[in-house]
Amino acid sequence: MENFHIKIVRLKNGEDIICFCFEDYKNNKVYLKYPKIFYMGYNYETDPPTEELVLDDWLNPQAFAYQDVFIKSDEVLFVTYSNIQFGCIYLESLLETLDEESELFDGIKETLNKYNEESTESIDSINPKSKTIHWSI
Repeated sequence: MENFHIKIVRLKNGEDIICFCFEDYKNNKVYLKYPKIFYMGYNYETDPPTEELVLDDWLNPQAFAYQDVFIKSDEVLFVTYSNIQFGCIYLESLLETLDEESELFDGIKETLNKYNEESTESIDSINPKSKTIHWSI
């Protein structure tokens, strides 16, 4: 999985997917591992209802058993890297669905720990006394 990175894939049909992704434009394919669709949904259990991020399996995991899935690159509108915080949310949701005995569990847990370290380093590097605002697009 060393060539795969956590990325967000926007399909031409409007679906937004977060997954481990590898783009192979030479063969006109985008490879997806553990794809999850995400969207904003409402939680009606709170008063007032709140909007929250929902992550669901994009494909039936029992049918595909989390195998590599590929789609034609012409079905993709764009691919971009996920930020660290969203990457952590994605990895945590993967850990919830995987069995601890799974061979994937340890690798994903290790990746999550790396992401958490990077997240802490990036937060520590912010200077709260600075009055300059930095925007990243």
